[in-house]
Amino acid sequence: MYNIALVQNQSEMSHYGYADARPLLDELGYQFKLYTARNIGELSSDLSRGRFDAVVFASNALNDKTIRDTITSDEFKRDFSNFLRSGKGCLVLHQLRLAQANSALSFLPSPLDMVKPRVRDADETASDGNLSHTNITMTNVCFLYPNKIEISRLKSQCLSFRSLKGLYWHYFENINRSDWDLLLFDIDKKGSERPLVVASKESDLFRVILCALTLDWQKQKRLLQNILIYVVEGKHNTAVIRDSKNVSAAFNYLIDCLRAEKYPFRIYDVDLNLSDFLENVKSGVHTIIIMDPFVDRKIGKDAYSLIEQYVKDGKVKLIGIDSNLELGKFHVAGRERYALRLLYDLEIKIQKELHGTGYIDGSFWSTVESLQILSEISQVRSKFDQQTLKNTFKNANTHDRNGSYDEVFGVTCALLWLRAKYLGRTHSDTERTLAWVRRNLSDFEDRERTLAYFTLISVELATKDDKESLRNILPSKMVDRLSEIDLIVYLRAAIAVGAKDALIPIVKCLEDKQDNGCWIDLATSATAVIALLDVLKLLREKDIAPFAEIRPRLESMISEAIIYIQDSRENVSREKGVDYPWDNKASTSLKCIQALLKFEELVDLPVHEIIDAVLSYSGIETSKSSAKTALAILEELKKENRKLYQDNQLLSGKAREYEKSLTTNRILWISFVATFYLLACLLIYSLRVGTSTSMQEILEGAFIESWPFHIAFIGLAATVYKFLPFLRKHQGGITKRE
Repeated sequence: MYNIALVQNQSEMSHYGYADARPLLDELGYQFKLYTARNIGELSSDLSRGRFDAVVFASNALNDKTIRDTITSDEFKRDFSNFLRSGKGCLVLHQLRLAQANSALSFLPSPLDMVKPRVRDADETASDGNLSHTNITMTNVCFLYPNKIEISRLKSQCLSFRSLKGLYWHYFENINRSDWDLLLFDIDKKGSERPLVVASKESDLFRVILCALTLDWQKQKRLLQNILIYVVEGKHNTAVIRDSKNVSAAFNYLIDCLRAEKYPFRIYDVDLNLSDFLENVKSGVHTIIIMDPFVDRKIGKDAYSLIEQYVKDGKVKLIGIDSNLELGKFHVAGRERYALRLLYDLEIKIQKELHGTGYIDGSFWSTVESLQILSEISQVRSKFDQQTLKNTFKNANTHDRNGSYDEVFGVTCALLWLRAKYLGRTHSDTERTLAWVRRNLSDFEDRERTLAYFTLISVELATKDDKESLRNILPSKMVDRLSEIDLIVYLRAAIAVGAKDALIPIVKCLEDKQDNGCWIDLATSATAVIALLDVLKLLREKDIAPFAEIRPRLESMISEAIIYIQDSRENVSREKGVDYPWDNKASTSLKCIQALLKFEELVDLPVHEIIDAVLSYSGIETSKSSAKTALAILEELKKENRKLYQDNQLLSGKAREYEKSLTTNRILWISFVATFYLLACLLIYSLRVGTSTSMQEILEGAFIESWPFHIAFIGLAATVYKFLPFLRKHQGGITKRE
């Protein structure tokens, strides 16, 4: 089960019946622990112990000074940052006290901590305004799954909640679009956006949503449920479609294991909610499908055809389990191209650049080239429109000279494409640029005119006469005098009008100019491959007779160039200042990705799926091998430890015997010395007094009367014995120094 740390203001709960979110969380099926001012000090340590999957700051929770002081402490900010970096989530709802103070959400990790709630102007009411959405909103999982959110219905519910009517009481400012996706906003009197719901970028480490709406107080269950599922569990990329009437113990065990891992997924019954399943696949919510062994019989041809098409397009990966469970076999079907993974990352970075400077790679040409490629790639997820490109149009308009771009023909063709594509063919700016191009078309050489005609064709503004004029200026002879760039321009134009007579000479000339898969540089090579792949596709479809002659050479050129592109890819690392995988440029990287995607469409074998599987299994086997090696080393260490222990025991026994013998020897030596001393004393005294003296007199004289001498002698002997080791050590040190 997932667990939520719910932070609420006890005072608000006491005064307003709708200010307690606990019944709503119970209804939505989440376990939680309530934190108020009484126990908010425990939250930091509870987060460190990994007790929760998300923290929810309910509406006005931060009005409480104790709560506010606790979560802005250094200890909490450190623990909360670590919590979020570990893949956990956070939802911050309406916080009026912070908005009135215009205080930043400083408890969030950097750079998210710059956001400030700002209270509405004094002359406004909470019901004024509107709820507007962006293009990103309608593709964001929070507005799609599991409930499809209608903005108009959401607004109506906000204004009709009897206990608390209103759209919003504050909004957010300091929203950096490089860090946040804007999902809902209002427009103020000056025409500026007021962010109301924002989500941290999916490409970043954090899963944080800020919502100025009082979803909990107004009981907005549908949107709140969507947001909680995302914040608490993560994206439900995986869908499990099963037949509940046919139960498999093994499949049930698989489901239980996924749940135990807290892996986010949703189960659909083929008889009950197949339509919901298909809708969420179409919307892109689910990109991985797991089918139980019995679904194939019931899913139907139309549904299976849809899934099959999505698999072929690389949008979905299908995991199926054979009905013969005794063998335990399963299969994975997918055409997930690794170039798509790079593309989706690039889209986010490009969106950031466009929202910032309005340029991609810092130039107008690169911007238009990049947008042209993005418009040609069907798998692009982001939507580019006037709102996204407002800074781009603002930049371009400063260069407008009677419809042209600084009266430069080539870049004016790019401006024509941009305006026709995103403003519309009938827009006044588009018509002015088109008129300028047509007025000046005859003044330029064939190369520039070819570019102009190709642009007109690509935006569907070309007439029959334009296409015929383009055919007439396409070169069919002496093409070897043309540069690689000119050849590519003519080749793309020839493809656009189907001028097959011009194709083969240009292709042959490009073959002669290719050097180890490269034409001039990486960007030119990628553009050439894209055009050559279109030639290959066109020749196949048209069944042109000369195709048999040129096909092997064409395929060889393409393969060499693709290898060159793959080898030229850089590892993206911000630490090294590399943001894009090819040439560290968005435009070049997009060209390379488009070339790879077109190439992979022609390859029947799911190459990268197999590579991924091999690498995955290889990693598992390597881990197993490492574990076996570690166990073997551990066993050897155990054996060595046992041998060392036995040797130690043997040495300890010998040491004890030696110590015992040494003690015995000392006693014997002491006894010998003492006996020798006594005998010496008796002998010396008897010789001194003569043989006539009795033994009693000798003993008395030798020992009793001479006791001072004996004491002095024993003391001297003890001193010499004590300092003898020191003297030996000292003597050894002198010898070494010498």
